[in-house]
Parts: sequence; C-alpha cells; structure tokens
Amino acid sequence: MRLRAVRLPGAVQQAADLHDGERVLAASAVEGGWTFATTHALHVVTTLAEGGAPDTARRVAWTDVRSATTVPSERLLDVRLVDGARWSVPVGTRPGRLPETVRERVQNSVVHSRFVEVRRGKGVHVVARRTPEEDVSVQVAVDDGVDGTTEDVQAQVEQVRRELRAELRLDERRRPS
Repeated sequence: MRLRAVRLPGAVQQAADLHDGERVLAASAVEGGWTFATTHALHVVTTLAEGGAPDTARRVAWTDVRSATTVPSERLLDVRLVDGARWSVPVGTRPGRLPETVRERVQNSVVHSRFVEVRRGKGVHVVARRTPEEDVSVQVAVDDGVDGTTEDVQAQVEQVRRELRAELRLDERRRPS
C-alpha cells in the first residue's frame, strides 16, 4: 500500500528540524499544535496562541520509545520511554493513522528482544533496536517495581546482553575491514 504524503504547515516542519531523508508518515492537528510520526521519530510541536508561530518542539527517536498505548477517552497516546519516563502525547479528535503508525514504528525498530524474569512476570527487557542509520544498539528497560541495580539482576542482564550481541554479531560489524 502506498501512503499519501503528509503535509505540515511550513513553520511546524521547520520547528521540528527534520533530519535528511526523514519523512512525515502521519500527523494530527491538536489543540495548540501538531503531533506527527516520521520515519525517524515522534514529534510534538506546540504553537503560541498569537499568530501560531512554533513555540516548542519535542522529538523522541523510535529507539527511545518502549511502548505507546492509545487512550481514546483522553485523546492521547501514553508513551513509555526506554529510560522509564512517561509522556502523554496529544492526538486530537481526528488522529487518523497516527496511533497505528506510532505502534508500527516502535515495533519495527526492534530487531530482537529477551526477557530476564526477576519475579512473577516482572523483570528486565534486553532489546536490540535498529536506528534509521541502520545501526543496532542494545538497550535495557526495567519493568515498574523491579530493582535493576542488584548484583544478581545486573549479572543476568549482562549475560543476556553478551549473548544477544554475539548472536547478532554486533561486535563484528564495528571492526574495521
């Protein structure tokens, strides 16, 4: 399926400071600005009430997003970041393909994932993610209520990280030829 190009107001696109080759995939006008998904990141640009000039722009790369859940009653996405932070992202009254596109982009950045259970279904996720530049990095995301700093947990996570890096041959990719 070929997607139609998404156009943003010029000032909003300029405020977002898109990278070379970065394309807008889905967008939604929201109260006070725009929320949009690109090939590289999730963006929110807010505008000043007077004249609509861009006020703030926030960009979060797909590799930094752990999950995003739609909350239709509040017209937002509940975005959980890899570092544990949460971000409430407005999607407006007519979000179109924005929520679906965000989920797809997050899922498509995951190359491989392993779970280290600490207790009763909670634990630490060791995830290999692909960047827009086609690099692969290994990240660790800790579930709520889990202490990822204990020696035992850190040893388990480090073992899984080494196994994952070896399985994906990440160290070999970095060696000069």
